[in-house]
Amino acid sequence: MDIRVLQYFLTIAEEENITRAAEKLNMSQPPLSRQIQQLENELGVMLFERGRRKIQLTEAGYFLKNRSLEIIELVSRTKAQIRDRCDGASGTIAIGSIETASSSVLPLLIAQYKKSYPKVSFDIWNGNSDDIMERLDKGLIDLGIVRETFNSQRYESIWLPKEPWVVLLHRETRLGQLPGNEIDLAALAQEPIIIPSATARGEEIRQWFHSVGVTPQVFCVYNALLSAIVLVREKTGAALCPSSAQNILSDKAIVCKTIIHPSVASSPVFIWKKYKYLPAAVTNFLQSVKKSLQ
Repeated sequence: MDIRVLQYFLTIAEEENITRAAEKLNMSQPPLSRQIQQLENELGVMLFERGRRKIQLTEAGYFLKNRSLEIIELVSRTKAQIRDRCDGASGTIAIGSIETASSSVLPLLIAQYKKSYPKVSFDIWNGNSDDIMERLDKGLIDLGIVRETFNSQRYESIWLPKEPWVVLLHRETRLGQLPGNEIDLAALAQEPIIIPSATARGEEIRQWFHSVGVTPQVFCVYNALLSAIVLVREKTGAALCPSSAQNILSDKAIVCKTIIHPSVASSPVFIWKKYKYLPAAVTNFLQSVKKSLQ
């Protein structure tokens, strides 16, 4: 199994038709069919269910599709890193970031860095902390921005400033109509709440409520903040998120209140794998981040 065959496989999966895939690859159909048959024989599984008009992936085929995308991305990044000049004046920095950081602190840090290194480009991917650490472990990104807490034994880190947590409420709901810009945490126990999907974050939020003797009614978790905002707009619940979420919020039907009693805060954190080679451009970017924080 090599990269070329995996690219053939992905093209067929995308086109759902051998003939169209062969045309897209500028090759004839018989050798393409043979390559896929040899791949299936090598793996000992069927990758496609062949129909009269189109072919569809089997369960094994879906698994290989996801892995193939990761493998090809990793190969591409490896080639780019090898071509990267030692002074770090060019190249691409791949960053996986929690959504709130990519809409607040990250653009400012990139803008500062680009003043010194205008030829360096960026590849930014958004996800929750669990997703970002998985991509770091697989070598698909250079750096991650997660929210505390994380496994400090596996990653190096640079801590960014703390920010308070807030709740997003529809202004026509009972809690949304309360005066002031703050709200007691215990008051939220009476409402269905929407919280981030990262495992550690969910456990932390539940502990906040338990510390004041109440149990939260978690009815939904979100990976993308926009999903939580839409749910709040539909008056289905209250969404908990860091205050930097207000950079994304543009819906006038939603109000934002800072959580108090207790006040809760957390830090976004730059992380990268320990003992891992970092391209010069990435090292220079981290130095720029540290300088900005000073």
